[in-house]
Amino acid sequence: MSDNAVVTLCIGDGFDEMAALTRGRIQAYAASMGADYIEIRERAVGLPYPHFEKFQMFGMFERYKRLLYLDTDMVITRDCPDLFKLVPEEAFGAYFCQDHTDMHDASIVDCQKHIGDIGWSRTYFNSGVMLASRPHREAFRLAGAIYMGFYEQTQINYNIQREKLPIFDIGYRFNHFSVYESINRLNSYIIHYAGAGHAGENMSRLDQIRSDIAVLEARGR
Repeated sequence: MSDNAVVTLCIGDGFDEMAALTRGRIQAYAASMGADYIEIRERAVGLPYPHFEKFQMFGMFERYKRLLYLDTDMVITRDCPDLFKLVPEEAFGAYFCQDHTDMHDASIVDCQKHIGDIGWSRTYFNSGVMLASRPHREAFRLAGAIYMGFYEQTQINYNIQREKLPIFDIGYRFNHFSVYESINRLNSYIIHYAGAGHAGENMSRLDQIRSDIAVLEARGR
């Protein structure tokens, strides 16, 4: 048993089929870092959207010192560096995207109107990749009022800001989603097919994942 674990979530329509494509690479990445692999498959949080099951991580910190969360709709390259080594243990690691998009600004304002103004302005990360240590577990506590804009993502961002936790930006190559359409995603380490996937391609998310895996395999990645 390791002190670290890689956690993913597989609940909801279509995610079993997606996980069949992506799970092996996530498991291999966990093994390469000496981390345990945990797949959340059962609801326990009690909210309507399965995305909030990420908050099950709060209880996992009783066993683990550090948790790396990865969405199921991701492809991990075989040369992906060890995020447990990259992110300082005292910091919460994620890709902070506020300098590259304003899509979350309205939710930041709206969230604070609903559950309390904490002076939060624009700092915002995508919750598809998160590395947290035990001192950061309050980010995954659901208590009091809950905000559901961008599903669980804005709530976790709010919790991080409320608790004034130290942060570390892992950069887009560790969570390459549609904000970076102008940059070849196949040069990144973690490709994220959030929402409808990557724009400008006349194919489903599953077909995008299959196609990208085939290219990466041909490159030895």
